Amino acid sequence: MNLRGNLALLNLDGHRLTAVWGAVHKDHVRIRGWCSTERPPDVDGSAPVATGAWIGRTLKDAGCSMRQCIIAVPRASVVLKRLSFPTLSESAEGDLAGMVQLQMARQLTMPLHGAAIDYVRLLPADGDEKHLSTEVLAAALPGEQVTACRAMAKGAKLRLRSVALRGEGSAALFAQISYTQDGPVMGVSITPQGVELGIVSEGRVVFSRAIEIAPPDSVEDWAPFSERVVVEAKRSRIGYRGAGELRDLVCVAMLGDDSLAASVGKALSEELDLPWESVRFPNAVEIPSDIDGPTRAGLAPLIGLMLGAAINRPTYD
Repeated sequence: MNLRGNLALLNLDGHRLTAVWGAVHKDHVRIRGWCSTERPPDVDGSAPVATGAWIGRTLKDAGCSMRQCIIAVPRASVVLKRLSFPTLSESAEGDLAGMVQLQMARQLTMPLHGAAIDYVRLLPADGDEKHLSTEVLAAALPGEQVTACRAMAKGAKLRLRSVALRGEGSAALFAQISYTQDGPVMGVSITPQGVELGIVSEGRVVFSRAIEIAPPDSVEDWAPFSERVVVEAKRSRIGYRGAGELRDLVCVAMLGDDSLAASVGKALSEELDLPWESVRFPNAVEIPSDIDGPTRAGLAPLIGLMLGAAINRPTYD
């Protein structure tokens, strides 16, 4: 899907709305504005149209004049499954889509009526030199959430172009560092709502988890926050290896270059015995200089989704 043009990226996670907007061109993104605010008590979060109307007013008050949007949903809203099929040629993509739908229907416990199911191809598995299998990572968004996203966009008087997995935006920014490593990278992004951990190999997320732990407000709380992230990172590493992966992690990548990200990166490096690097926005992203480091880090997954659209990165839709 071509997602070029003027777009607003929206993420409503719990009570907090985070939005960023700008222009998506071929190989280039220009950020024009952003906002992050708590949903007021008088807005019913269980009523998508009313919530959308509040979002529309909030965007207008923040100076956003966009008419179309992408809604980003958190990892917890999406079911991800890694699937393996007999090798297929690129020309058999239609057959693969049907096979993914059938496998997801068999494996999922949620109702499939109205659900959005999509997938991305992965590189051949380790040891599969002859490409005897086709690996995909499939994502399913429940039908009620698809309906809610459409209603929210309608309430905000915006055209909904796509519903995207927020973590895919982080992956778009982690992709470059993963291409330079000899193995998988653990990408860590700290958002206003929590922390997302994604294991990225050759530019694709192959394993991910989300932690509902809000970033600390004071420096004194950085250490316990980092300790909690370390515990969850170790669990993610074990879960990744338990999924049958042969290659272990080789690096930790922190999204953002602010002090909190550095503190967490150092803690992860020490406890996981891995080097760490900070990931910044590439030159293809033009971002206002008055946005501070922590704010940039919080907006990064949404900006990453815009970058993915600019470079035609294959992703869930």
